[in-house]
Amino acid sequence: MKKFCIAALVAVTASLAAHALEIHIAPLYFINEAEDRGQSYNNYHNRLALALRNYEEGVELRFTTLGTLAGRNPPQSLTDALSAAKSARADYLLYGFVAEKEFSVQAEIRLLDWKNRRVAASFFAMDEKGEEDRMFADLARKILEYIDSHYGIPLIEDPVQFMHAVLPLRLGYWTPAGDWFPLLFGTVDFIAGMTLAPRDHLFVSNGYVYYLSTGLLINYRLGTGKEYKAYDHGLSFMAPLIIHQKLNAENEIFYGAGLSYSFDFLNIEEPYRDREVQRYNAVGFFFTSGYRYWWKENLALVIDNRLDLRGYGTPLMSFSLNFGIDWKFYTREVVKKW
Repeated sequence: MKKFCIAALVAVTASLAAHALEIHIAPLYFINEAEDRGQSYNNYHNRLALALRNYEEGVELRFTTLGTLAGRNPPQSLTDALSAAKSARADYLLYGFVAEKEFSVQAEIRLLDWKNRRVAASFFAMDEKGEEDRMFADLARKILEYIDSHYGIPLIEDPVQFMHAVLPLRLGYWTPAGDWFPLLFGTVDFIAGMTLAPRDHLFVSNGYVYYLSTGLLINYRLGTGKEYKAYDHGLSFMAPLIIHQKLNAENEIFYGAGLSYSFDFLNIEEPYRDREVQRYNAVGFFFTSGYRYWWKENLALVIDNRLDLRGYGTPLMSFSLNFGIDWKFYTREVVKKW
């Protein structure tokens, strides 16, 4: 079941990414004009990618860097670029050069359109020597403004950020593992509580927006005996720290971990013995991952799976699969103070 959930998350991510405009970035040729020499191996294409990803959001637009091209220099001509694009199966390819002069540095980047076998646009930037990052930021803006005007993918420089609070409701199934597996059947698993995301746009990495949330969750679950007539009522208070990865405005995946404090009341009736209630309580931890789809502005459908470990004398490990909804009942814009 856990493998199925992981496979489902991967499939959703791959399906969404397939609709993105992907642009590959080839290694850039470096020319030191002060010393009259060229250099093939450098990290300038990675620095350009980093500058582009400062603006990039979601799966509508993705930038992928190519590694060093084996046995060849970075592409300098259209023929070189077409060959590199063919090897990488790239529909669009950024290539070009960086030139360092005595007191300045400049770059020219071209966008290759493989389908039409032509350079769709050229971008030029120049700055003081030692200000390469500022130069690449200028290039990134020019490239993304071109993409906005020709492909309708807007330039997002400083997105509005929101704080929001969410009430989650989950219902699912759980099963014990380890030493408890021969004793109990897992049945219903229920979660409610509140989570808070201080900012819903914390940072961007590889084209995806990430943010954190935390909160307090209450988990109730019921187990029944396998060998004897027994009922296990489990109650857990959970404090998660969750990383959310936005795939686009409606879709996101999440994963994280947290601490819990749990109580289990095992009502058991063994043959020839009176019914008794065994009580357990201990600190534990859990790992969780899942997928959330915002089908309305403040309502989301959620699927998540969870691994719990409760630190009783005989540790209780369990797996849970839950479905539910998230209600975003409070939203407020975060006003920057700097």
